[in-house]
Amino acid sequence: FRPGLVEAREWYQSHASHPLQLSWSPAVAHTSAAGDLGFTTGPYRARAVGSARTVGEGYYLSVWRRERSGPWQLLTDLGVQTGAPDEPLPSATTPRRGQPFPDAARARTALLEADETWSRRGSRPKDAERLADPEVRVLRTGRPLAKGIPAAAEAMAASTKEPGGTGLVAVATSLDFGFTRGLRLEPARGGATRVHYVRVWATDSEGRWRVLADVETLEPAGNS
Repeated sequence: FRPGLVEAREWYQSHASHPLQLSWSPAVAHTSAAGDLGFTTGPYRARAVGSARTVGEGYYLSVWRRERSGPWQLLTDLGVQTGAPDEPLPSATTPRRGQPFPDAARARTALLEADETWSRRGSRPKDAERLADPEVRVLRTGRPLAKGIPAAAEAMAASTKEPGGTGLVAVATSLDFGFTRGLRLEPARGGATRVHYVRVWATDSEGRWRVLADVETLEPAGNS
């Protein structure tokens, strides 16, 4: 996202790198039981080369895909600028595994339904309790990291509830982990602002999709 959705390989080949020193640390990582889809998220900080001056800081989210025994490859990557992030690395824990769906078609259909419901009703505490993982993280530019269901619902409430469309869905072969990417339009002076979102999902013990992470990035009106 630069700031709109771009094809990364083409974009990097046609744009010069900025002289920045970028540091980051994955505070959370989760993969499917099959080990073919996962995500990482945590704080980042960018400084000008040769200077202690910070030019950007916040949180990033990366979605990764892996085929068979090959290497992990980056599928989607974006970040938001917030106040100074300060989040230590967590201690190692055994990942929770949810109940997989019985087949891929039902998993994909249920994920699309959950994604739309979360878009429209994630700001309602009772719906957030039903749709979100207890450790859900919501990332928004200019806002502190929202961790946990109450904070996530509050962060969602700050967004305009305009309908959007899911442009990409990926479900792990183990049918217990998923990823959605989409776009909605938010009214603004001078035209609509394009709001891109990325969400990461995992199943719970009853085989229902729960959102693990939700991040949005804005593409200003008139951007080309």
